[in-house]
Amino acid sequence: MKAGSSALNSRQKAILEIIVQEFVKSGEPVGSLIITENYDIGCCSATVRNEMARLEEMGYLEQPHAASGRIPKDKAYRLFVNEIISRKIAPPPENAVSTIEREYQIIQSHLEILIKKTARLLAELTNYTSLLLAPQLRKSLFKYLRLVSLSPTRILLFMMNNTGSIIHRTIELSSPISPEVLERLTNLLNDRLQGRALDHVSEFLKEIPGLETDRELIRNIGDASQHLVEEQQREVFYGGKTRLFDFSEFRDLDKIKVLMEVMEEEKVVAEILTETLNADGVQVLIGEENPVDEMKECSMVTAAYNLNGEPVGTLGIIGPKRMPYEQIISIINYTAENFSHKLRHLDRL
Repeated sequence: MKAGSSALNSRQKAILEIIVQEFVKSGEPVGSLIITENYDIGCCSATVRNEMARLEEMGYLEQPHAASGRIPKDKAYRLFVNEIISRKIAPPPENAVSTIEREYQIIQSHLEILIKKTARLLAELTNYTSLLLAPQLRKSLFKYLRLVSLSPTRILLFMMNNTGSIIHRTIELSSPISPEVLERLTNLLNDRLQGRALDHVSEFLKEIPGLETDRELIRNIGDASQHLVEEQQREVFYGGKTRLFDFSEFRDLDKIKVLMEVMEEEKVVAEILTETLNADGVQVLIGEENPVDEMKECSMVTAAYNLNGEPVGTLGIIGPKRMPYEQIISIINYTAENFSHKLRHLDRL
């Protein structure tokens, strides 16, 4: 352990790491005998007990009962995770690699299928609840637009971005417009907006000459595209929501109910995921580091994925603080890299 552990000597660091690893495996308090009998720690059980008492005083461990061993506190998990992240993240187990590669080969051109498949895969590979913030369309590019006449004053707008997502809105006009004019506008806009940033559609429309007579429709197209972008930014997909029930930490029905209610608040979860969007590498929020009180008993491991060289979304998992962080971090990191690659592949279709 490195970051933040300067106050610990080498023996204390070793003992703390063993306690974290043992508690993650068993869920039971770790005593000095477990450490001395299973690890070459270089000291006797009494010395280990003294060091554990010192680590408790320093806020790394707690003792649930007077006669029991110790369990890690958030501070211990943070040191453990910092050490993992400070090293080069190892690839995940071979079965996880082969599963991700096999499943991604099947997906061809549909972003929603890619998102749902990835959420399901993460839940299956980690045994935790997965969550995925859909790509922020304001960072994607215009690909195709179609205007369909429903009546002389009612228009259906279809718009597609470069990842294959289709968005649509009905536009009500104060004056009629002919199908011929709609066809002319469709051809013109598809030609002029091709490859433009989707969140700048309104600005680009102002630069196109010859649209003065269709100003009301053009304004509606710009407003609709921006509104749709903002709606899409908040979309969160889950995989394996009920997996949280499998852990003893969430056997309290009132506690799990509150947590599930928070997860249903898509805007809240999306804001948390968005906060980690521009951070480098894998991000881990442990216990009290979570910004929402109802998630203080959880850890969230996330990583951003990219499109056109920019981070556009986040994927990850949520579970109890007691989790095998090294393995989870490697799976999240590998999945984010492969999701980014697949997203670029969808871009070329």
